[in-house]
Amino acid sequence: MVRKSNHFKSGVDDALMWISGGLVLTAFIILQADVSNNFPYSRISFFLCLLALFYAVRFTDMLMTAIGLLALIATIFFVWKDLFSWGMATMPFLMMIVCSGIYFLSKRSIGKKATLYYTSCLHVIQIVSLLVLYLAGNYYVVQSLSPASEGIYNSVELAPVPFGFFFWAWTILIPFIYLGLGIKNKDVIILRTGLILVAAAAFTFRNYYHLMPVEGMLSIVGIILLGICYMVMKYLKTPKHGFTYEDLEDGNFMDKLKVESLIVSETFSGTEPQGENTRFGGGDFGGGGASGNF
Repeated sequence: MVRKSNHFKSGVDDALMWISGGLVLTAFIILQADVSNNFPYSRISFFLCLLALFYAVRFTDMLMTAIGLLALIATIFFVWKDLFSWGMATMPFLMMIVCSGIYFLSKRSIGKKATLYYTSCLHVIQIVSLLVLYLAGNYYVVQSLSPASEGIYNSVELAPVPFGFFFWAWTILIPFIYLGLGIKNKDVIILRTGLILVAAAAFTFRNYYHLMPVEGMLSIVGIILLGICYMVMKYLKTPKHGFTYEDLEDGNFMDKLKVESLIVSETFSGTEPQGENTRFGGGDFGGGGASGNF
């Protein structure tokens, strides 16, 4: 149907993709649950990875790309966890290596002839891999997944994390390293990811050290960031060193991640086309041969 009617991001192909994918995945989960007493997380996540990869390649869908990458990371997580008794103890370092490799591979793939139509999908891969890379070393995440803390859900009672200094340094410094690399390399993806993770670092710190309410902590961090942004914008009113505050003609991918299509119907609802020469047949919405109540 998609091929014969030439659907491309028309809504029809999206609906068919999600309905068919949901049904196939549900059927696979039911079959796996019947043949195994233990829920096979690794097999299900691997199947989801393959399914999402097919949809991402076939429809160049960014959300399916993100789901496929997360499913791949989940597959590695569950396989490594079950493969070795010390799997969870080394999991943060494995996830760091995997996400770093995925990021640099996607970074190098942009601009190649084979990936010409998948630039947006590669950008999504970069964003997800950067976020998971940070979470892999975030102190709260590492402590929550620690074998010593299994079954304990109160953050106050969680066991201390080995190499805690390393993970605290990772939690606090990585967002600022992202910011520095984004500014140095003029990479807006890693720059904006770093800005988001500054708040995550502040929230993690507040979760353990109750210096003030979390609202106050996030407000102070926000005020500092706004102050820095204001000074940078004032400084870059005159372009310096290849940086400028002025809008460029070519928008960045991060500026296109909007839900504009969701408000199109509201924007144009009740609007009649101007002029009789725009009608091509029957119908009350521009014609096209539709019936009168279309």
